[in-house]
Amino acid sequence: MGLSPQDALAALNDVEAADIRARASQANRAGAPYLILWGAVWVVGYVLSGLLAPWQIGWMWLGVSLCGFAAMFLLPRRQGAGRAFQGQTIAITTMAIGAFIAATYWVMRPTQGAQYLAYPALMVGLVYTLMGSIRRARIMWVGMAIFALTVAGYAFLRPVLPFWLAAVGGGGLILGGLWMRQP
Repeated sequence: MGLSPQDALAALNDVEAADIRARASQANRAGAPYLILWGAVWVVGYVLSGLLAPWQIGWMWLGVSLCGFAAMFLLPRRQGAGRAFQGQTIAITTMAIGAFIAATYWVMRPTQGAQYLAYPALMVGLVYTLMGSIRRARIMWVGMAIFALTVAGYAFLRPVLPFWLAAVGGGGLILGGLWMRQP
């Protein structure tokens, strides 16, 4: 008893769908440590933003971000040589996002501390939503949640905005990274 052309086509489609799911799962697992790392950076940075004097916040973020970038370049080595290229791609993308945010601050010059705090979270939410729209649904949901919760915090929770962003931004990235590690 042979396979009909329809059965053969259905089997090939099933194999292709399984391959797509496997690649997405591998990409999710490769990106998860970076989400967890930057989530931790955000938690520290935003909590300190709520505790420090305004003139100290910029320097603190520079130091925290540089520590995050340094740790990010060490992650591919810990994950093994096979993931080093993907880690470098993630690192370059993260640096491009950071450079864009810094350039926008320089050009647009926000006038309120809340604007400085909310903008990176909005940008990361947008970028993750866009990245997720290309076959990575989990990161899309993380991005949409961070974006929406940042807007809600900016609108309704300004007195505690740094702590809100630590929880929803940093905590969201950490939870997203843990979720992406799952098959």
